[in-house]
Amino acid sequence: LGRFFSIGCVAGADLADKRPVSYLLAELSDPRILFCAKKGGPPMLNRRTLALAALGLWCLLFVRTRTTEKSMVRAVMLEWDAQGWTAGLLYQAPEAAADSSEASAQVRFAAAQGGSLGQALSTAEGLLPQQADYRLCDHVLLAPGCTQGWLREYEQLVLERRCGRLTARILGCGFTCQELSQASGETEGLPEKLLQAAKQAVPSAGVLYQREEGLTVPMLALQQDGVHRAEGGLLLSPSGRTRLTEDQLQAALMIQKKGGERRFWANGQELCLRVAAVSLEQQKESFLLRMDCQPHAGGVEPDQEQAVQLEQLCQEVVQLYWTYGVDLAGLCPFARSQNLRAVQIQKNICPQVQADVRFLQW
Repeated sequence: LGRFFSIGCVAGADLADKRPVSYLLAELSDPRILFCAKKGGPPMLNRRTLALAALGLWCLLFVRTRTTEKSMVRAVMLEWDAQGWTAGLLYQAPEAAADSSEASAQVRFAAAQGGSLGQALSTAEGLLPQQADYRLCDHVLLAPGCTQGWLREYEQLVLERRCGRLTARILGCGFTCQELSQASGETEGLPEKLLQAAKQAVPSAGVLYQREEGLTVPMLALQQDGVHRAEGGLLLSPSGRTRLTEDQLQAALMIQKKGGERRFWANGQELCLRVAAVSLEQQKESFLLRMDCQPHAGGVEPDQEQAVQLEQLCQEVVQLYWTYGVDLAGLCPFARSQNLRAVQIQKNICPQVQADVRFLQW
């Protein structure tokens, strides 16, 4: 294709003159020009005829390779139980645009089971009306009971079969593939609402191949009026999985410097904060975790007592992550550049962390 692209560019440049297109097309069909080419006729005419033919062939190949007659997979849902693997696909077909992340076709859901994840995905792809295309697959949804092992197996398939994107965002679900299939048949447009909810949760979601020791996963919940982000989230690590409260999730995302606003309840009031800066400073065998936060304009003005509550919450989150095998360098991605691993704390002993939360003024 690269060679034909070069030929097409040269052909286009050669044909870029003031003569009408009808005249150029007539050259290709004129037998006298073909005859002259055989007898060594005018070289300019011979060159122009070949250039026109090469350009037409290049355009034909481009149209054939960029066809939109494919089922565009927008999200993959993974589930495992004693019966084996179940793979679900949120897809659009056949009107979905192959080069647009905002395709307008109706979103549908298809799921299938298999003895392995690869078999389940292949069977689910067979249920689609056209060949599956994963160029727009921006989300990986994990059913209840998910572990890091699920992600490792799927990541291997992505490398082998290209059944996903390396930058796909990871979200947890409080429902199974069967429950989603049943609800989709009862509620019109439910798959579309699920896709929209996944897009809204992207700023808080992790990415494939970047889980390090632990992965903080926001949750989605299936409700009567659609799909919404659930309260709390999940911590997935090699040591297991645990459910996070909403405050713990928000504190973990704040420590990790995830974008967006973070909401907390302190002293019976809801605080809406935007993290301006996070730093981790080593002090002998302890660490100082400092967070500079900016309150939402027009919102509640935090006081010192609320700052103390947030500091205690952050220290609680550090302890929780350490319990599940995630140290400070794993919890704070920005801290890896500070060589914190070179000063490893003794195994099974959580380092002493002092949090310092400060509120900036507008």
